[in-house]
Amino acid sequence: MSFETLAESLRRQKKYSDLFFDPKNLTIKEREELMKTFALSLHSEISDLVSAVNFKSHRMIDNPVDQNKILYKSVDAFRYILAVLNLWEITSDVFVEACEDKDLFLHRRHLMSERSCKGRSVVIFDIDDVIAEFRMSFNMWLEVKYNIKTNPHDKQYYSASEFKNAEIETETAFDTFILEDGFRNLPINSTAVEAMRMCKAAGYWIQLLTARPRDNLKCFYDTHRWLHEMSIPYDSIDFSPEKFLWLTGQEFYAKGNVVCAIDDSTKHASEYAAHGIPVIVPVKSYNEDTKNVAGITRINFNEMLPVDLFKMIQEQR
Repeated sequence: MSFETLAESLRRQKKYSDLFFDPKNLTIKEREELMKTFALSLHSEISDLVSAVNFKSHRMIDNPVDQNKILYKSVDAFRYILAVLNLWEITSDVFVEACEDKDLFLHRRHLMSERSCKGRSVVIFDIDDVIAEFRMSFNMWLEVKYNIKTNPHDKQYYSASEFKNAEIETETAFDTFILEDGFRNLPINSTAVEAMRMCKAAGYWIQLLTARPRDNLKCFYDTHRWLHEMSIPYDSIDFSPEKFLWLTGQEFYAKGNVVCAIDDSTKHASEYAAHGIPVIVPVKSYNEDTKNVAGITRINFNEMLPVDLFKMIQEQR
């Protein structure tokens, strides 16, 4: 074994850690305590790493940079990271995939930071059940995973009665769906996505705004991965359970540049419409309360061509 690959490095570090403990024999509480020790030790090594250079700007005398200290303290820090991964049994494949997700996100964020929506008309697109077929996919997964058969015409977004009968909490199922890469494998709604391409070509600024939990990092990075792999055209994205409140903090809203929003949620659609933002709502069994609401136009994506949706967006001004 060597340190030439990440997989080998993890095995080499584990061989040393096995002299002191076996993660499989530790309780969660014991792992948490070891995690604290590793984290504090890592912090100490990073502090020593910084001391290898002249980081105190108020000092009048510069000492030579200690490159050997940089090298060996980096090794110490790296080994503590390996120890953390081994402690929680995170494999090299999983870690590499996470690194790739993070890299994709950083490059995409940099690209978007160089763009400006100044003076451009803005169209806000929700993700789930607008450009991504979430509910259908989630319900199919529920049947396979928990043998929960849901009613696709249920007037609730999540079929609460089915969850109750199966004695499973909705939040638990949702978190498991995320962990099992549910958000990485959603099919797109081609009508919405093609209409987005037309909006982009026409010069609209496309703002994605989703109520997905931002603080769930698996969900966060899987969302960005999905957008990349599905070649979704957009200019910016944000996560917020209170979409209109988020919108009020944006300069393009204050300047009246929002053309419309496309959202399937009764709550969000109603709030947009109540504050003068035209809303296009895809017809769903759970959003019938948006019928006959001023400022809301209900459409059936399955019965509409992308060009017709694009024209409808243009007409919202």
